[in-house]
Amino acid sequence: MANFNDYLNGAKAGISEVAVSEFAQYKKELESETKEFLSLIKEDLQRWTSALVEGKLSKTDFEFLVRGKGEHLRLRVLSNAGIASAKADKLRNKIVGIVIEKAFLILLA
Repeated sequence: MANFNDYLNGAKAGISEVAVSEFAQYKKELESETKEFLSLIKEDLQRWTSALVEGKLSKTDFEFLVRGKGEHLRLRVLSNAGIASAKADKLRNKIVGIVIEKAFLILLA
């Protein structure tokens, strides 16, 4: 069974792919900001993924909790570059979605 570090690495890889496909010119900055985001919520993710694997937390509850932390992902590089907030919000939702999806794929496989 995969461990938390496998999950975190999988999430980072998925986020990197999205950053390259949508905003290649800001890849480094986006990776830095998402790394900061993941560091900020790491303790929560550890607690929640553990509860998820143990069956103490449902997938729906896990998703709700992670989406609630999405507000901490600022994507400053996009706002500084004048990218429309709707595009930044769409990217934020994709990134948070990857964090959720990778937990299900890697930890619950």
